[in-house]
Amino acid sequence: MLLPIFRDWISYHKALELWFHSAHHNVRGSAFLADHIHLYGDLYNSLGDTFDSIVERGIGLTKDQSLADAVSYAIGASNHLKGWSIPSGQNAEQLVLEAQRRLEEYLEYLEAMRKQMEIQGILSTGLDDMLAGMCNDIESKLYLVGQRASF
Repeated sequence: MLLPIFRDWISYHKALELWFHSAHHNVRGSAFLADHIHLYGDLYNSLGDTFDSIVERGIGLTKDQSLADAVSYAIGASNHLKGWSIPSGQNAEQLVLEAQRRLEEYLEYLEAMRKQMEIQGILSTGLDDMLAGMCNDIESKLYLVGQRASF
């Protein structure tokens, strides 16, 4: 069923956005300005824009307004974040390696979710296109993070 998939996806995506926003606030060192603005700042802003599209697509496809309930997706995001490292305790090198891990895992999550929806016969053409665009964007960001991680 599409509703529980969207609930988890919205929570996961919000967790990722929050993690990158925290990385943006906690980056320090010689690459501070570039990392603060052009790496983590761009990442969390992009994730925020995409978050809105995911929620709206979910409401449109499921006809369930509760997907926009901030308390529900905040609790779900918190549950995802509990298993992740905390950006404030990391130096710049550790932070960028964790950022790379976060993006790689999200890409795997999206690909697995797409396959699950396809198998269940609930993947619309528009949703497939949206997921492909998101994966394309994440792969581009992985390149940037990977280049930054090449010390």
